[in-house]
Amino acid sequence: MYGQGTYHDSDTIPTIFRLISAVITGSFLYVPTAAAGITPTLWPMYAFQPGHNAFIKLPFPAVSWTFEVPGAAAARKAVLNNTTIRDLVGFPIGVSVADHAVFAPNDNGYLYKLQAKSGKLDWAFDAYNQLMTTPVVARVAGKTLVFVGAGNSVFTYSHARKFGMKDAQVIRGSDVSAIDAVDAATGKLVWTYRTKGEDMPSAVFDHGMLIFGNGDGHVYALDAANGALKWKTAIQSFVSMSSAALGSL
Repeated sequence: MYGQGTYHDSDTIPTIFRLISAVITGSFLYVPTAAAGITPTLWPMYAFQPGHNAFIKLPFPAVSWTFEVPGAAAARKAVLNNTTIRDLVGFPIGVSVADHAVFAPNDNGYLYKLQAKSGKLDWAFDAYNQLMTTPVVARVAGKTLVFVGAGNSVFTYSHARKFGMKDAQVIRGSDVSAIDAVDAATGKLVWTYRTKGEDMPSAVFDHGMLIFGNGDGHVYALDAANGALKWKTAIQSFVSMSSAALGSL
């Protein structure tokens, strides 16, 4: 893991979030950077910075470790098909590295906190649906929180049959779809915000708000401290995997 610079959540930077037809566009000028230390202190968006290139130059020691989710070793021996293994024990998605820890989501529904130097498991949080977001890590009201979105790519029959229907609202996602805020120290749920559609796209943290696109065709902004809705905007289409970013246009 590599990166460069200094990011402080007290920085005041004019930003505009632009999400049109489920595609993020714009010229991004905002560049978060890593505070002094062996890891960044925060992870505000997918791939750490607007360019979505998590290259961070830090004095992290050269280490090598492997963490296997429960059941992975047995599944590899018994099953050859990767899709079946994914369904049994999940695959890890994009990780975040912050505050000397690796926050690893898995599409088995669990978020894992691992010690960055050793890979030792600190805690595991169950979101009750697939996790495909990169965790956002931010300081909120004096506490470090980890934000993840739960959701899957399934269309229920009632919505799949709407494809091709004029002006029909098609919602993507089934079962538990939600944004969860987890205490980075304990792995305990701080708050949850349930949504109609899937929350597969990664959110972005900006000035105390968590902003994300959803499978119900809206962009949402939540108060990061308590999950209260600040605003939502319709964008005429469900969001699949278009992750939010910060930038000036």
